[in-house]
Amino acid sequence: MILIMNSPNNDVTLGVFDPNGSILLNPANKWTNWQVTLPLTGLYTIQVTGAAITESYTLTVKVAQVVNFASGTTSTTWTGVLPQTQDYVIEVVPNNRQEVNYSLTVSVPGCSLLL
Repeated sequence: MILIMNSPNNDVTLGVFDPNGSILLNPANKWTNWQVTLPLTGLYTIQVTGAAITESYTLTVKVAQVVNFASGTTSTTWTGVLPQTQDYVIEVVPNNRQEVNYSLTVSVPGCSLLL
């Protein structure tokens, strides 16, 4: 999960709690960005702590789906149902930030897109 908090005064901060209520990111740290591999399946709580004044903020949350290839293969297929009324971002991040060649096919009923 990647969390990115932006506010005009950079004083809106984050806290994160796992499904059991344990602290993953202590709000006292006053962090505005955080990245971690989630240890459990379930509902996580993201706490947003503001400053002394009312202000706007933008919180970006990215939860990646890790795609692993079976040993000896170079491709995999996975499916899911997504709402049709929003934008989606697909990021390809290879291990160790190495440079790799890849192709990605995204299919939507009624059309197909090759990236």
